[in-house]
This record gives sequence, C-alpha cells and structure tokens, in this order.
Amino acid sequence: MEAQGTVRTVRKSLLNRGPLWLLPLVVLVVLGLTLSLLVFRLSGGSEIADDVAKLIRFARNPFVLWGDYGAAGLSDNWGSFPPLLPLIFGALVYPWLAIAGDFWGFRLGILSWSVALLFALYLVLKREEHISEERKRLVLILFAFLPSVLGAIALNPQEEIYVSLYCIALYFAATKGRWGLVFCLLVLSAFAGKYFLLVLAVPLALMSRAPVKNLVMWGATSIVLFAAYVWYHQALFGLRPIVGYITEPSWSVSIWALIWNLGCNPDPGALRLVSGALVAVSVLVFCVAGRRSGMPLVFLMAGTLYIALVFLSTTVPGYILWNVPLALVGIGLMRARRHVVGAVAFLFLWGAGEYGANFFRGVKLALDTARPEGKTALAKLAERILGAGFPYHAFHVACIALVVASGLAQICILWSAARERRAVDG
Repeated sequence: MEAQGTVRTVRKSLLNRGPLWLLPLVVLVVLGLTLSLLVFRLSGGSEIADDVAKLIRFARNPFVLWGDYGAAGLSDNWGSFPPLLPLIFGALVYPWLAIAGDFWGFRLGILSWSVALLFALYLVLKREEHISEERKRLVLILFAFLPSVLGAIALNPQEEIYVSLYCIALYFAATKGRWGLVFCLLVLSAFAGKYFLLVLAVPLALMSRAPVKNLVMWGATSIVLFAAYVWYHQALFGLRPIVGYITEPSWSVSIWALIWNLGCNPDPGALRLVSGALVAVSVLVFCVAGRRSGMPLVFLMAGTLYIALVFLSTTVPGYILWNVPLALVGIGLMRARRHVVGAVAFLFLWGAGEYGANFFRGVKLALDTARPEGKTALAKLAERILGAGFPYHAFHVACIALVVASGLAQICILWSAARERRAVDG
C-alpha cells in the first residue's frame, strides 16, 4: 500500500510539473504526428481525405472566392465557403505546403492551428477563477487526446479546428463585457470561419445589456453583408454563393442523416430550410430558458452549438470541433463528478461515432466504385480485417445514431449541471 501511494505521488508530481500547457502540447504533437505517419504508411503516401485538395487550393490562392470561382473549377458548394477563410486559414498552412509538400504540409498546418487552439484554451482557462488548477490540467490534457482533434489532424485533416478559435474568442470577449468586439468577432466568424456560427448571436445577445437590440442589429448587419456578397458575385460572374449551397445529408452525422439513411429522402433544399428553422426555434427556447434559470454563458453557447450540430442537415464529421473549446471550459465549471464523467465520455463517443461513420461509408464507397489510390488501399486493408460481406451500411447508421445520442445527452448534462451549480450556490 505504501509503495502504491508513493507511485501515485510521483505520478502526480510529474503531471503537475511545468506550465499547464506543456504536457498537453507534447501529447498533441506526438500523437498527431504518429497518427499521420500511420496513415501515410497505410495509404502508401497518398491522400485519403476528399476535401484536402480543395483546401490546399484555398491556401495557395487566398482570394479565389472573390473572383469567378466557377472558372477556377470550384462548385457552388465550395464557392459558398466564407470568403475570408482561404486567406486567414492559409496563413498557417501555406508555409508548410511550401516546405513539406501536400500530404505532410497540410497536416502540419492543421497541427499548427491545433496548437494555436490549445494555447487559446489555456489563456481562457487561466482567467477562470472558479476552475481549480487540477481541473484546468485535466481539461487541457483531454483536448490533446480527443478523437475529434486527432482525427482532424491526421485522418481527415480539415479547417474546423481553425474555426474553433472564433468560438473561444467570442466567449472570451463576452466574459470581459466587450460587446462591440463581440459584434466584430461575430461578423468575422461568419466571413472567415463558418456562417453557422452566427447562431451564437442568440446566447451572446441574451447575456448582453441590450438583448433584443443587439440580436436585431447583429442579425440585420450580417444579412446585409451576406446580400452584398451574393449580389457582387451574381452581378459580375452570374454565380450564387451561400444560397447555391445544396447537398443531400447522406454524408451528414445529424438526426436528418438517420432519417435519410433509413430510406426517407426529402428534398435537400426544403430540408435545409426546415432544419435551419428548427435550429433557430430550439436555440431560442433553450437560451431564453437557460438565461432565466441563471445558466452560465459557456453552457448556453455550448448547448447552442450542440443543438445546431444535432439538427442541422449539413452537419458533417469535424463540426464538433467548433464546440470542443466551449465544451471543455464547461466541463471545468461542472461541480458534480457524474456530470464531468458524462460530458467527457460523450465527447469521446461523438468523436468515435463521427469518424466511425466516415470510415464505414468511405470503405463501402471505395470497395464499390473507383476511388483514389490511398482510399482504395485502406479499403482493401479494412476488408481483409473485417471480412467480405461486412455490414458497412448498418455500422455507418449506428455510428450516426451514436453521434446524435451523444449530442442530446450533452444538452441534458449541461442543463443538469447548471441546476447543480444553482443548488450549490444557493
């Protein structure tokens, strides 16, 4: 017993040595590079992620979305990306592409954005007086181990880890009462991150001194700017960015993907409108009820994004990264152990579900149709391990169900944790 106590003491001493960010940084870099090397070896050095080629084009041509993106070989879906994303996202990606080539350069760029997010999370946690040092260390090390984070670096490298920075920046500005800065960051989030982040205007406005005024002003300004951007492309090039974005939810990991994959296939355009309206109403109800009951801002923001991710028809693997920093700060503020354990478990399950869904669907497609060399190599390896006749579709649907269940469970945990905080605080 004495020896076991000594081992625990030494282990705790090692974990608590050095600045809060040091161990998470080492773990993040080592795991990110190791997993990337594994993918490189298994794929024969070929890219396995469909979106990487387009995102690399963004990094190398940062103003492509301001011109005739159709003539540049981009569809309306890719032309509908926020116009400032290629410029800002490419800032940490393009230098690595020039040094290390496409496969490693892009992953090193995503790793760089991941490190930036880790430090942003650290800075926010540092000023949270109601989170213990031990909990802060836990939160930061969890970030480095999350499947969604590591998957975004190595398996399906994407820009979502960069988008997360806007969410944590919005929270930081709001907690300091800098509402003018919040407004500027919201607009920047939409035009350089993802349009969907405007849903955060609801919890942010409700926590401000002038909720209705701010919500109307922020929303109206965004609509005017969007309209001007669309009109600019329509007038000069005959293109319709943003409004031209229509996709079926077969690749989605939302509740609509379950409906779609179970055989009900509504019109994608109508579904986008219905899902958007459902998200707007649900978020408004959640935030108003949460505000009246004294729910912390980070709980409101995290709950808002969970609602959006579960009910948007266009939610795809990786979008959970928007919510990761907010969810981790929320975990830091939770009082009851059961809430902490549940929230952490469902974050891991969400990551496993989204990449599981991506994997099973991708393998099935690669086995049935001609796909790039890297995807084909991994699909054949999966078939050798899993065997012929493996029910890929059934597992794909099951993984989507796991994601949806994890999101709904997280919303319930946030609500329960907020009630626990109120009970403790009296």
